[in-house]
Amino acid sequence: MSENRVLELMTEIIQLQANDDQHGIMRLFKETKQESVTLKEVAEAFIQVTDDLAHYVDVSQEASQGLQEIRLLAIIEALPEEVQTKIKESFKSAEDDLLEGKNNG
Repeated sequence: MSENRVLELMTEIIQLQANDDQHGIMRLFKETKQESVTLKEVAEAFIQVTDDLAHYVDVSQEASQGLQEIRLLAIIEALPEEVQTKIKESFKSAEDDLLEGKNNG
């Protein structure tokens, strides 16, 4: 049993499910029926999957926030100058730096 056997099996199951290969899943379960893993191997696999998921969530959140900021800046730039000035003042008084140094004066 390799160190990453749990992750290997999980990956294979995910691929089979993505391909809607129920026969492949049943074959895999049958082939691995007698295999065993330690609690340590399961814990390491769980930690790896959890770390990967946390990283994915962080990257997705950063990308989403960046997109929202770009959209907001585009909306603000499309507004009349006096409205932009009021918005910039509101951001400044709230100590929000979104509009700082973004060519928004």
